[in-house]
Amino acid sequence: MEPKAQLEAPVRALWWTLGWIALTAFALVVALALWLGRIISRSVGQAARAAIALGEGGPLLLSGTPVAEVNTLMAELRETAAKRQAAEGLLRRPASANCGWSPTTPRSLSPIATGKPAISSSIGTMRSGLVSRPSKSS
Repeated sequence: MEPKAQLEAPVRALWWTLGWIALTAFALVVALALWLGRIISRSVGQAARAAIALGEGGPLLLSGTPVAEVNTLMAELRETAAKRQAAEGLLRRPASANCGWSPTTPRSLSPIATGKPAISSSIGTMRSGLVSRPSKSS
């Protein structure tokens, strides 16, 4: 072995070691990125399925995910689902429950039973409250 090769052997061994360390680190970074990507992908997919179920009026899935932001989104979806169910409950009530009239209301209280037109008296009140506009002077 010549003296130049003896001097370069430790440097060459160091470069091979650095190359293997870099390759191992790159492989670990890729594996970690794939693992985290799967976690995020599953969490977002679960949130998307929950949003679709909410849009179709179906039940909302109640499981958590390992991603805090997706859990926040799921909590907001649950709150929205509760509001939607409450609104749908109001819409499903009979129309009489929404306007204060029911079939058991005595007819003597209705304008038709008294023979007094309810709308014309309101119009008369509105007309008497009108302010006249000043005429244009030339």
